[in-house]
Amino acid sequence: MNTLFFKSKKITLWVRHLVLAMMILIYSTRSFSLSADLLTPSKSPASQKIELPFSYENGLIIVPAVLGGKLSLRFVFDTGAEHTTITSQEVLAIFPFEYLRPIKMIGVDLHTIYNAHLVKGVELSLGTLALFDRQLLVTEEDLLAKNQQFGPPIHGILGADILSQYVVEINYLRKMVILYSPEHFKPNKKYQSIELEVYRKKPYITLPTQMTQNSTAQPFKYLLDSGAALKILLIEGRHPDLILPDSVVTSVLGLGLGGTIEGMRGEIHRIQIGSLVMPNLIGGF
Repeated sequence: MNTLFFKSKKITLWVRHLVLAMMILIYSTRSFSLSADLLTPSKSPASQKIELPFSYENGLIIVPAVLGGKLSLRFVFDTGAEHTTITSQEVLAIFPFEYLRPIKMIGVDLHTIYNAHLVKGVELSLGTLALFDRQLLVTEEDLLAKNQQFGPPIHGILGADILSQYVVEINYLRKMVILYSPEHFKPNKKYQSIELEVYRKKPYITLPTQMTQNSTAQPFKYLLDSGAALKILLIEGRHPDLILPDSVVTSVLGLGLGGTIEGMRGEIHRIQIGSLVMPNLIGGF
C-alpha cells in the first residue's frame, strides 16, 4: 500500500509557507508499477539512506546534482513531475547528450506545446547516489528561466522517475531531503499515516475539504506537488461540490513549466489531514 506519513506538531505555523503545510513529509510510491514507462527506471537502491541538503527559494525546493561526474547543477525537487528534465540551454551547449527521439511537452497552461528530446547514457549524481546510463528529457528552450529573474540559475527538474524508487522524506526544519531504501525504512510512533494514491508515479491524497462555513466537507483529491511554488490549488469543474469562496481576487498563483499559473485567490474554510484540522487557508482557484 502507498502511504503518506507526517508530523503534525506546530504544523499550522507553517501553513503560509509549505504545500499542504507539512513540517516533515514522508511518502513511498515504490509499490506502484507503470505499464508503459517512457524512461528507464533506476536499479534498486543500494544505499540505506541518501541525504540531499536543499535551499528553499521562492516556494521551491532546490537540490544539488552533478552531471557527468563534473558539472554541478541545481534542480527543482518536483514530486508533481513525472520525468527528470534538463531545461538549461547552457548545459545543453556544453554537454554531449546522445539524442534518441523528440518528445512533446505540455506547459503549465495545459495548452502550449513545447519541444523536448529523450536522451540516453546520462550519468547523474545526487549526494552519494550515483545513477548511470539514465534516460532524461531535455527541452529546446529554457522553460524555467522565464520564472527566474534573480539568484543562481536552476538547470532542471528532478522528477518521479527517480524519486519513485525510494521512500522520500522532506524535512523542512533541517532543509533536508532524505531518500530511504524501502526495505530499510520504518516509521516511528511520532508520525501519522494516511493512504496515498499514485498515478503515473505522482502522489495524490484525498482530504476532507470544507469550502465555506455553511457548506459540508467533501473529499477532494490533491496532488502532492513540491514543484509548483504554490500552497493549495483547486480546479473548478473537477468536483460538483467545489464552490468558490464568497470573496476572491485575481492573482498569479504560482510557477510552472513555461510560465506562471494564473487564477483567483480566496479563503478555504478548512482542510483536514489525518487528525489535523487546518482552518482559514488561502487557496488558489
